[in-house]
Amino acid sequence: MCGIAGLISKVPINSQKKDSFENVLRSFDHRGPDYSDTWIDNSNNIILGHNRLSIIDLSASGHQPMSSMSGKLKIVFNGEIYNFQYLKKKLDSVKEIRWKGSSDTEILIEHIDHFGLSNTLESIEGMFAFALWDIEKKNLQLVRDRAGEKPLYYALLNGEFIFASEIHEINNFFMNTLNIDHEALKKYLKKSCISAPSSIFEEIKKLEPGQTLKFDATKFNFSVSHYWELKDIIQKETKRRSIKLDSTSAKKSTLNILKEVVNSQIISDVPIGAFLSGGIDSTLISAIANDSLSGKLNTFSISFDDKSFDESSHAKVVADKLKTNHIEFKLHEDEALSLLKQVPYIYDEPFADSSQIPTLLLCRESRKYITVALTGDGGDEVFGGYNRYIYGPRFLSLKKIIPNKLFTSFGINISAKPLIKLMTKLRFLPASSQLRLSRFVDVFRSSKDLSGFYENITDLSNLSDELLIKKSYENIPPTDNEEIFDLDINDQEALMMYDFMSYLPSDILTKVDRSSMHFSLETRAPFLDRRTVEHAWSLNISNKIKRNSGKHVLKEIINDFIPLNLIDRPKQGFSIPLDDWLRNPLYSWISLILDEERIREVGIFDPIEIKNILLRHQSGENLGAIIWNVIIFQLWHEKSIDILKP
Repeated sequence: MCGIAGLISKVPINSQKKDSFENVLRSFDHRGPDYSDTWIDNSNNIILGHNRLSIIDLSASGHQPMSSMSGKLKIVFNGEIYNFQYLKKKLDSVKEIRWKGSSDTEILIEHIDHFGLSNTLESIEGMFAFALWDIEKKNLQLVRDRAGEKPLYYALLNGEFIFASEIHEINNFFMNTLNIDHEALKKYLKKSCISAPSSIFEEIKKLEPGQTLKFDATKFNFSVSHYWELKDIIQKETKRRSIKLDSTSAKKSTLNILKEVVNSQIISDVPIGAFLSGGIDSTLISAIANDSLSGKLNTFSISFDDKSFDESSHAKVVADKLKTNHIEFKLHEDEALSLLKQVPYIYDEPFADSSQIPTLLLCRESRKYITVALTGDGGDEVFGGYNRYIYGPRFLSLKKIIPNKLFTSFGINISAKPLIKLMTKLRFLPASSQLRLSRFVDVFRSSKDLSGFYENITDLSNLSDELLIKKSYENIPPTDNEEIFDLDINDQEALMMYDFMSYLPSDILTKVDRSSMHFSLETRAPFLDRRTVEHAWSLNISNKIKRNSGKHVLKEIINDFIPLNLIDRPKQGFSIPLDDWLRNPLYSWISLILDEERIREVGIFDPIEIKNILLRHQSGENLGAIIWNVIIFQLWHEKSIDILKP
């Protein structure tokens, strides 16, 4: 796990430009504190840089930038290739190679040199973002992994093509002359994050999951294409459903895949452990890894002062049953508040999922014991764990029989609680639904189809447009949803697909990558391995969602490790009491951040609307999520001001 960067210029790379680039590299050395180096080809005006976090082959033979043995290729690589040992055997069978070391990067570049990039991308299993320079063809290829676990930003501006693992380094290289992307900002306010290919800057883009970018240094232009798309996988794998697997066969095949994946992901030359919340996903990954490691797995969890947000007791019960070496960290309110204030300095563009706070603490404390952590990320998106997969399609079927005007009248008269009660009784909504009546009515009225429902149910608030200075944003067109619901799959699977392509890489994986790499900790997600994802889509939906409950096949597997009743409970989420904190211990701080003069100085938000939303929140309306989004953006925008530094 590492940090990478590179620059191709139309003009020679002089000492000043070289120094600027090396400053870029140093600014994210937390992603790779073990070794850092650059490589320059003055004849082609290119420089590549790498910060190394040593995981496989800790010796100097794993250092980068790395050359192929033929001298034709140069690579900077961030990530892990889990099946590198298989690839090495494959190479050894077709050619004689005198290996310098045993790193997965060396095996990767030799595989590319012999079989080509396309064939290699078909063969490798892993998480990665890398850049490959072909010295003879004078082209650079950027590649990002299939699920989007590892980030990669790029920009072409003023005769310079630059890429990096983090965005603020590119902004610094261009001397802070870049422009805010207002459409991306609007999306951020609704979702708390910014989806690829957009970034917070107009000039900088993110490479999307499963994409390659090919830059031609002679023509000084580039093209982008997909080497892997979930839609293609769905079309392929759903054809295998002609033979319906019974519950026993689905369970056996899924367990075999997960064992294969986990066993490939616990290979490490440094200490490894697992995050354990006590939920289905993290429990299953921990159970399989612990078996493979003969009961020597370290597991880690977070506990909270506020018991309504605390899952640590569940994690402890699971750890005791599995007999792992379990370590629990307490997140005290004062420490959480301190972390809240540091968020804009840790995340490289505005990102405001408040579960970043416990994630940061978990990563920081776990790093004292391990360098690699397994996670349960992706289990919900791949095996159907979210409530919206169950109740979203029912919601839309209800809309066909209840006139929109009826819900409009309910929206005016908030005495419609009997309707929600009836819908819960009829199982259109979960008994533990967090949908407030007004929110439900708003989603119902504004959703024309499944795509619209997804957008509305995942939007934080409909207040975001009101907060922005109108004249700056009035010409921005509304967002057009990508039409992805035209495959031969049902509505539940369509929602799962959208989450995998949007919410997962933009929110969940961004949160985990930045939190972990800030503390030089590598995380690995077995549920997001290509083998797991493709197998899951070959299963029928009944193997995943059954009797108003998701992740059915995973629950059947877990029952062989520990009693299911210990972990099968309503989804709690990895959250903090943000609404209460913004009213009480943090109120004086946010009042300073959202001071009218400072709001006007940044020039993005309407200070009158900001004041109004703060008053509404103080009066008891829970608007903490949208307020937190505004705070994060303000701090990110002005984070160089001394008074804001924690």
